[in-house]
Amino acid sequence: MTTTRKWIRFKVSLRDFFFSEDEDGIQNGPRRPAGPEGFFTNAQHSTLHNPTMTAVHGNQYNTFSPTEGDRNVVTQMMSLLSQNIIRGAAHDSSVRDPPPRCHPDTRVKLINRITAWFEGQASLELLLWITGPAGVGKSAVVQTFAEYLVKSHLLGASVFISRPNKRDNPHGVFITIAYQLATRIEAYRDYIVERLRLDPELLNGDRQAQFTTFIVEPFTLKQLGAGGKRWGILLDGLDELRGTDAQCEIIQLISSFVHEHPNAPLVWIIASRPESRISHTFSDDEVQRSCWSEYIPIDSTEACEDVERFLRSSFKTTQKNFRHCVSSDWPSNADFLKLAAAASGLFIYAQVVMQFIGDSHHADPVARLEALLSVIDRSNAFPTKENPFVHLDALYHEILSSIPSRVWPTTKQLLGVAIYGGHIRLGRFGYNLRPNLLTLRGMSILFGITRNTVYASLDKSRSTLNISDWKVAHKKPLTFLHASFADYLKESSRSGDFYVGSEEDVKKEVIIKLLEIWNKCCGDDIATCTYNPLIFIAYIDITWFQRPSSRRGSGTVRN
Repeated sequence: MTTTRKWIRFKVSLRDFFFSEDEDGIQNGPRRPAGPEGFFTNAQHSTLHNPTMTAVHGNQYNTFSPTEGDRNVVTQMMSLLSQNIIRGAAHDSSVRDPPPRCHPDTRVKLINRITAWFEGQASLELLLWITGPAGVGKSAVVQTFAEYLVKSHLLGASVFISRPNKRDNPHGVFITIAYQLATRIEAYRDYIVERLRLDPELLNGDRQAQFTTFIVEPFTLKQLGAGGKRWGILLDGLDELRGTDAQCEIIQLISSFVHEHPNAPLVWIIASRPESRISHTFSDDEVQRSCWSEYIPIDSTEACEDVERFLRSSFKTTQKNFRHCVSSDWPSNADFLKLAAAASGLFIYAQVVMQFIGDSHHADPVARLEALLSVIDRSNAFPTKENPFVHLDALYHEILSSIPSRVWPTTKQLLGVAIYGGHIRLGRFGYNLRPNLLTLRGMSILFGITRNTVYASLDKSRSTLNISDWKVAHKKPLTFLHASFADYLKESSRSGDFYVGSEEDVKKEVIIKLLEIWNKCCGDDIATCTYNPLIFIAYIDITWFQRPSSRRGSGTVRN
């Protein structure tokens, strides 16, 4: 069988999964939009004077006037911009629903300090770095402040980066900011639309070129918004952005901008863990001259009080949700204090604890609390600066220990792809896995497992994961409620028997599964290369990613 015929057979075998409608009438994958062709495709030396044109598509008639043409240009350029953003990164994206936000009456002093800084228009420090260890609630603070700026009509853009949830492409950071600014500031949208109309390749520039095009030129050379209100641009989770060089470059670009252009109507907030490269960049004298920092510790008095407040409120909510089986005096004061002491001001621990206790699939919060207290007693340790996650790790271990041993290998596969799948590059040309393959349905095809097996393998981990319903499982990836769970699974020193392996381990397994699918579809014998991943990659280059015609200038098979 020729390579071309094998490729066609392979595509057909997966088409019903990715591009058909299921029993509920829901499309199982993205379809290429059927947009109209140009009016004068390949035309030359043509002149039009105030034309009115009608496009005919089947029984549809669309008439375009010059004014409508202008609107179409805006739509087309905004669509072009949208295609290059980090999807799901905005503060109000449905992908992040429900987003982490500060519980009522918590982090009040911190939010007030940030608000006072932002509203101090005469401030020379137009860049704020919010930092602190993992799990202290940095993203919740940024989310809460973003919502405050929305109410005040002062939000310019918000980008919530997440490595485990595949929102970490450094190329898309400034494009995402530009897109959101264009949706909120009409003069900025007009400027960007015109720039992209003249040169769409601006989107392919490096980060410095993008920053110049989307930030420096419009707000300094064109002086858009000069003398008016200032817009907040929020960048959360910078440490989760792919590549430390990119992280540091973004800090340097923004800090130089605010120093050189203090009258520009933009105020910046960056939130991240205090990773060494990021900390060194922020400690540079040239960065510090225009930057203010806010460190959020784990076990401060304010943090511990806020965590206790959150726990008390969450227990009241749990009592209401399970009023038929929970008494009004639950939990006892002793049990509550033991739990609060274990949290020691660490918000992520408190959040995972309440998700674990209030898991509706178990529907027994009293028993779940008893199990949790037993975990705390068994750990027989206290959080320290060197190991602030001792109780969090013990809870993650308890959750994963509840997964039957016969199911764990499948759970491990799904979690491994959820963590590393978006970063896997295959072949000489570094092709990404298609997003479809990273959904629950995609992984069910990849690993040859049924719908029931997928949910059975993830059921015990619902308090740590976003698990989509099967009706939308063809377009929503498996995501983590917090990066700390992915961090735990990636560090063998913390997760032990529940270590999911390295990125290379997961990549090899994915390649094996892809070639098994190819073998089933095409009948090729790949047994001879089962244990040599280099042969796998070469095989994929030859038979999968290369177009059958071997002419890279034509066709679309590689996608």
